Amino acid sequence: MKFARRKKQFQKDPRVNLLHMTYVLHMKLPKERRITIGKAGQYIFEPGHYFYIGSARNNLDNRIARHHRKTKKKFWHIDYLLEHTKINTTYTSHLTEDQLVRIFEIVCQVPIKGFGASDSDRCAHLFYSRGAIDQAILPYTVLSKL
Repeated sequence: MKFARRKKQFQKDPRVNLLHMTYVLHMKLPKERRITIGKAGQYIFEPGHYFYIGSARNNLDNRIARHHRKTKKKFWHIDYLLEHTKINTTYTSHLTEDQLVRIFEIVCQVPIKGFGASDSDRCAHLFYSRGAIDQAILPYTVLSKL
């Protein structure tokens, strides 16, 4: 669904900030991988489920589409991880990045301190769970599954 259609849905909800939408990328890594994350160096990623929380001040659809593209210039930490895994599910949320991060900090582990959080006070924007995350938290954090 295009953002323009979602925008009408979101306008009815007073909690929604249309100027700053957030999203969650759910990825599954089937086996352990050693991955170089740009200048940050090499890290070992355990098999399991990874959740990346991001935001887009404008053009949410373009940002999400960029993450789904295989060929792109590597700009963000997540670009390096996406070379080795694929996005299973993408969610959009009316909550702020900070609110989503706080929820995921409770239910998941932080695999790499600072990952994706260079513009944030939070410890990271990437979260890890060995098993499937409890789907019960998603209705509280997610407005739309794309």
